[in-house]
Amino acid sequence: MRALRGLVVGCAILLLAGQAYGDAKDDAAKQLVGKWEAKQKVMDKEVTATFDFSKDSKLSIKLTAGKDVDLSLNGTYKVVDEKTLDMTITFMEKTMTEKWQFKVSKDTLELTSTKDNKTQKLNRIK
Repeated sequence: MRALRGLVVGCAILLLAGQAYGDAKDDAAKQLVGKWEAKQKVMDKEVTATFDFSKDSKLSIKLTAGKDVDLSLNGTYKVVDEKTLDMTITFMEKTMTEKWQFKVSKDTLELTSTKDNKTQKLNRIK
């Protein structure tokens, strides 16, 4: 009887832990939805990157650098867990999927590439 009670308690703990994990992932996914912007000086031009994460897992990215550069990319994203994000972009008939680590709050988003460990900080604009 003790073994059965221990098994039941163990299963209950696993179920509750799984629910907490799911909640953290869902919360992060909800906070991610919206428009985010990063600005960076490259040579003599200010480059602006705008990321738009929609509720239906669609992603659009717009890059601008003065009058010379205006590039739009479309794709999808998937929140793997509360810290990991997969982004898939198709550009010039080539599809690329990259894994990113992310930290999101009400007004800021940090994206860290798992390829080169570089972090980009973005601010919420909408």
